[in-house]
This record gives sequence, C-alpha cells and structure tokens, in this order.
Amino acid sequence: MAFMKPIRSRSRIRIALLSPILSPYREPLFELLSGELDLDLRVFFDTRELSNRPTWRSYGNRAFDYSVVPSMKISLPWKISRKEMGYIWENRLIIPCGLPFYLKKFDPHVVISLEFGIRTLLALPYIKLFAKKLIIWSEEYLAGTKKYSRVRMKIRRVVASQAHAFCSCGVENKNYLLSLGAKEDKLFNVSMAVNNDFFRERATDQLRNKTRSDFGLKGTIFLNAGQFITRKGLDHLINSWAMLPYPIKKNATLLLVGGGTEEKRLRNLINMHKLDSVKIVDFQPVESLPAFYAAADIFIFPTLEDAWGLVVNEAMACGKPVLCSVHAGCSSELIKEGVNGYLFDPLDSAQTVSLIRKMYEMQPNDLLRMGAASQKIIEQYNYARMVSGFKKAIYSVSPPNRNL
Repeated sequence: MAFMKPIRSRSRIRIALLSPILSPYREPLFELLSGELDLDLRVFFDTRELSNRPTWRSYGNRAFDYSVVPSMKISLPWKISRKEMGYIWENRLIIPCGLPFYLKKFDPHVVISLEFGIRTLLALPYIKLFAKKLIIWSEEYLAGTKKYSRVRMKIRRVVASQAHAFCSCGVENKNYLLSLGAKEDKLFNVSMAVNNDFFRERATDQLRNKTRSDFGLKGTIFLNAGQFITRKGLDHLINSWAMLPYPIKKNATLLLVGGGTEEKRLRNLINMHKLDSVKIVDFQPVESLPAFYAAADIFIFPTLEDAWGLVVNEAMACGKPVLCSVHAGCSSELIKEGVNGYLFDPLDSAQTVSLIRKMYEMQPNDLLRMGAASQKIIEQYNYARMVSGFKKAIYSVSPPNRNL
C-alpha cells in the first residue's frame, strides 16, 4: 500500500530530518515517528545507495514522507587515516546542493541533522534566518574523531554552539557531545536499536539446522557480519584465527558474511594461512541475516572503530553471546563480562586467541545461558525508547499543543 501523506495541520510540529542515506536500520524509527499524531516528519536524504553497502537500497514506497535532495560528490585529494590503528580510507564530500531550497519549501519548525558536517552547515543559514530550531543527532564517539584535523573539530564546536538540543546514543557518544560544549540538560538519549522482535522470532532452531546444512557449516560457529573494510579489523581476526590450536580450527568455523573493498585481500590472507575453517558468504540483505545468526554459536566483532555497532544488537536479539572489540561504541553498555560475552582488543592477538579458545571450550548450556542474557540486556534498546527520546528532544525546543 502506498504511503498516504497526512494532512498538514497548524497544530503539528513539522520536522525536517537530514540524513545522507535512507538506511534500513532507520526506516522503522522514521515510520514510528511519522505515526505520532502531533509530528509531521519528512526525511531529506541525498544518496540512494552506498558503494560499500550494496544491500542498502532505498527504492519504492516507504511508510513515511521523504525527499531525495540533488547532490554533488567530490573526492578530496587527501585521505582520512588512523595511523595507530593502521588503516586509511577515501575522503569524499557529498554536497546536497538543493537542501536550502527544499527546507524553505517544507518550512519545518525543527531541523534534526545526523551530523555536524556539510548538511548542517547548509541548513544553518535557513535556521538562523527563519528562527528555526536545530537538533543534532550524533552517533560518533571521542576515539573515532582522532582522525579529524583541528580545524574540522573547531568547526564542529561552532556548529554545536548553534544547536538547541542533542540526541545522543549512549555513554561514549554523550561524552563526545559534552567535549564539544553541549550542555547536560540539552542532551536526550535516543539509544541505538534494531527490530529486536524481527531477529528474535526468526532465529529459530529449524532455521539454524537448515542454514548449517545449506552452507556446509559444522562444529562451533563464530560469526561476523558486515562490511569488509580495513577499520572492521577482519584481517587481525583472521591472523588470530590462524594462531589457534589445530583441534579448534578443525572443529570450529569462522563465518564471515559480507563484502567490500577488502574482500580480495581477506581471501588471500585466508589462502596464505591455509584456513579451510574460515568461510566467506556474500553480502546479505537484512531479511536474510537471521538465518546466519541462528546458525552461529558466538558472534565476534573485531572492529577497530565503530560509533556503536548495530550488528551486536542483532546478534544479541538472536540470543547469541558476543566477543566484542573494545573499540566499538556499544562495548561498554551492551557487553557484561562473563554474563553475555567478553571484550577484547583485536590488535592483541594473544588476547583474541585466548578468548576464542575460552568460548570454544564452553559447554553448550553455558553458551545458551549467555545468549539468553544477551536477549534480556538488548530488550531495553528498542525503537519505542528511541521515539521517546526524540519526542523529548523535539518538545524541549518546540513544545506541543501550541499555536504554531
């Protein structure tokens, strides 16, 4: 059924939400916000898909109002790098040139931007000129900003000083916003969530058996799902896996589900180590992921930098214990040591090997107990909580039931 745009009312708060792409992880949230009777939401995005996320396509009807803003892409001559982590990546600037015009036409009361960058800078003149309210929804954390120049961080502090409120997603992100000068009473926690029910209900024993049979999986399965890019730390994980005792490599499988620019290098690394126990499965859409979570026994997340790490939410919703990198923003909140998993540094091979071995040697009932703990912990990280946080932030700058 096509989305029917609600009749605009003067009593509803019009919200313009600025996003670089329409992520499938965000669509349920946008649908829920659109269903709030006192909110009139429109999402403005400028990229229909990303080259490193081929399954993230935003075509067809959506149950919320949105506009695709014309944009210009520029590849900058310098790279972004974190030398202490050993990775770099291309620096591209996507400029949504038509954004000011689109905002003026929609005439929102509140602008919510998912970044401190170019979209917010383009929106600021409109916000200041027409006395609108700005909410910054940030997902970054302090460690992840070490790669940015001093000039870039100064610009962010200036942008932060213009915001009327902030939506934060956890302790690490909150600390980052405070470092930019945000005031404690202007911060509203919106958490980070996936559709817990979707993953929990589909990751069944029947699906587990079928997936293991279809893909020839045996023994204890350690799963990672995501992009094959340098900052995900998969090369470090493969090197650590190669150091495991032979009996473990014989009776366990490291399953990597995804794709990206590093795939060829990772396959070469697997071949170099002669690791028959490491298997790669191509990128999967979100709808197909529960099958692989069901097939797995332990989820392992070796990232070198992630503002949060929503795949950890997914794995926990599927009832899996997690080995999580200390460099993931979610690590301090979602992983309770010895309860639902353990934390490790992917750059420390000895520690990585030790924890993989520890999980491998656990009894099946202990793994099930830890998986059940994961499900209990992740229950509170849900879309309803996100909607509540957003509404509090919106009402703080544009109170409801007023004469708009």
